[in-house]
Amino acid sequence: MTHRLLFVCAANVCRSPSMAFFFANALGEGRDDWSIESRGVRGTRPRRMCDSATAFIADRPAGVEFAHEHRAAPLTAEDVLAADLIIAASREERGGVARLAPDARDRTFTLREALALSEVGAVRGSSAPQATGEPSPTLADFARLLDARRGRLAEPATARRLRGPLRLADPQDFPDFHSESRRRHRAMLGELRAAVDELETRVVGFLGTAPAVPSGRRGSAKA
Repeated sequence: MTHRLLFVCAANVCRSPSMAFFFANALGEGRDDWSIESRGVRGTRPRRMCDSATAFIADRPAGVEFAHEHRAAPLTAEDVLAADLIIAASREERGGVARLAPDARDRTFTLREALALSEVGAVRGSSAPQATGEPSPTLADFARLLDARRGRLAEPATARRLRGPLRLADPQDFPDFHSESRRRHRAMLGELRAAVDELETRVVGFLGTAPAVPSGRRGSAKA
């Protein structure tokens, strides 16, 4: 069984390839049952990763090789329909996924949203041990669990100010910081890495301990 995880940002040159790398890096060895991809909702050219992201991942095993081999790829409906869980950097890109494939809304979340929803009810370590003969939980089950918890998440009340009087970042976003200073860009990548590492911990914990979720048990889909 393959767990199919897709990360999405705008151009697929910074945030989404970094998220894919961080998640795979956190998994470590033995990733044969995982497919981890990244795409851009506005990516149209096979560009390399940006310099800031390349430099940031260079200190982790295989980081230099990953950055050297990566080429930006545009998001397609086929990519979305094939994924068990889709993690977007921001609400804007989450909306782009929904517009491309409306049926995928129930398994598409921003990274911050996925973390908040997986914290409700303490996903990590709370599931009963899997009974003998029960099907193993899947990444699709994890997505269904998050979707069932939509509506329980209190919306953050304040936005983060970036630069200028009108530039506010939604608190559920990891915004595109290419127009910011290199220092702020690197700080965002640090926050992104910590968030993805935490997501990997929760996903792996769920897959290791949770009973499978029946495919019919879904919450309401929200864009």
